[in-house]
Amino acid sequence: MMLYDIPSTAMEALKKLNSRHLRKWLGISPTYTSIGLYGKSNKLQLPISSLVEEFKTAKTRLVLTVRDSLDEYISGAGM
Repeated sequence: MMLYDIPSTAMEALKKLNSRHLRKWLGISPTYTSIGLYGKSNKLQLPISSLVEEFKTAKTRLVLTVRDSLDEYISGAGM
């Protein structure tokens, strides 16, 4: 559960760092937006998604799993 204790601001900082290095590696201008970098309907369709998007998806999945658990102790954990 250690992964889920990371604040979203830390994930935003990691996303910035990751995006900056990705732009540099691809030879794309630093002003190229994250929407253009991670979008699925753009000319540049990379098979990756944003770090923050993956983090939020994983955190939401955890909350729903705990909330909808059949075990009363797990569902009563109060997430």
